[in-house]
Amino acid sequence: MIWSWIYLFLLLPLPLPPPPSLRLLVLLLLLLVVLVLLVLLVLLVLVLVLVLVVLVGAAAVVAVAVAVSVSVVVLLVVVLLLLLLKLQDNQQSGPGHSRFHFQVPERNDDNEFVKKDAPEKAFADSLSTIFIGAAMLGEVTALQILADVHARGMRYAEVVSTVEKAIPIAESLGDSLTLSNVAAGRLVDCSV
Repeated sequence: MIWSWIYLFLLLPLPLPPPPSLRLLVLLLLLLVVLVLLVLLVLLVLVLVLVLVVLVGAAAVVAVAVAVSVSVVVLLVVVLLLLLLKLQDNQQSGPGHSRFHFQVPERNDDNEFVKKDAPEKAFADSLSTIFIGAAMLGEVTALQILADVHARGMRYAEVVSTVEKAIPIAESLGDSLTLSNVAAGRLVDCSV
């Protein structure tokens, strides 16, 4: 029963690979379980050996002990190989990709953005502009705008220009037209 649960755990794919610390913890726990089972099997074999020595004789006892020992060793080797293959497969698969494919800006000691190129800096500025505009209008529409931007494949500079134009128009129209609707109209004009 226990071996079947371990076997299912090794074969079932994980939705996301666990962090290295969790993988190490799982590996150690499984090794501990294997060692405990091995000790129990050794004790069981010793009891069987003593019983068979009394009832049957030395030759039969040696044969049974060798057969049980070989089967236990083979089973442990197979389980450990499956475990190592599973962990290696999880490490190679890597984490899931983000839908929007942008990275959180890094900061240096002066608490300023550290960027490798201008497009990433412009895109970070556009994200902050989107959320500021949504907060001013009292609308939770920032994620909708991000989805529209991502779906239309806009370039970074066009995102900045679109959002900067959309916010004043939405402010002048008030709550009757939300930021998402204004941005969606501007995205049609600026799409690639």
